[in-house]
Amino acid sequence: LIYSFVTIAQLKAQLPNSDVWLFSYSNKLEKYTFSNGANISSHQGYDNQPSFSKDGNLLLYTSERDSSQTDIFCYSINKGTKTSKFQTKVSEYSPEFFTSLNNYFSAVVVEEDSSQRLWIYDLSCNDANCKKSELAFPAVKNVAYSRWLNDSIVFLSLLPEPMTLYIANRKTKVIEKCASNINRSMAIYQQKNNTAFLYTQLQSDSTFAIQALNTSGTQVPNFKPIKMIEGSLDFSIDKLGHIFMASGTKLFIWTIGKSKEWTEVGDFASEGLHKITRISISPDGKHIAIVDNPK
Repeated sequence: LIYSFVTIAQLKAQLPNSDVWLFSYSNKLEKYTFSNGANISSHQGYDNQPSFSKDGNLLLYTSERDSSQTDIFCYSINKGTKTSKFQTKVSEYSPEFFTSLNNYFSAVVVEEDSSQRLWIYDLSCNDANCKKSELAFPAVKNVAYSRWLNDSIVFLSLLPEPMTLYIANRKTKVIEKCASNINRSMAIYQQKNNTAFLYTQLQSDSTFAIQALNTSGTQVPNFKPIKMIEGSLDFSIDKLGHIFMASGTKLFIWTIGKSKEWTEVGDFASEGLHKITRISISPDGKHIAIVDNPK
């Protein structure tokens, strides 16, 4: 987690060694295939928080390189190349595309005064002081994570811990509380004309469960909370409603509206992975990005 009111040096000391892996992904007749695995970050240190573009061709992730802070990198799946974005004197985390044209993305920035605010960047601009860069919500200084519903509405998890979930509108500037005691993993699930926001919340028995809100930030009727796999904090969802979680090197799924238990669909030990944490699935359903924490 990103913590508030700590120095950049303290943040650096807390960052685990991690790698971003990319696999081709397909699901035909409920047979799941993961192939062509590659460590696309390929460097010693912290590489984490992968997030795909809307068309699935680009992948943003957070990386700590030859400096005392983290920066955002962009990997082109079609070209097989990566470029750094906005190498600054402060740390950027949690990158996310939020427009269908892939021209803008957001990131949580740990600023020099330790504020954590959500900034918006033009992907084509490599200057951190680019005039097109702007604060999404200038007055909100304790952002930990975000998930965009569209180019105007975003869900924000705010510090301190346990975090609180808000829904915020860039156009109206209205910010409303949605839930308490949440964790870091969030996802948007779109099915035909229905859209839901999924998030993780601490339960009364001290376990975490996946909950659902509608686009106005209220609970989805008749959605039964899905208990998360013990010891796991992260999930992702594909366009067919399959929720993915991991335990160790194994990947599991839960199909919304159908499953009664988590089902194993893959083991990445043979690929050399050790402990899977964050997962991201491309909107086109063709790729899956996996964060591995080596021993």
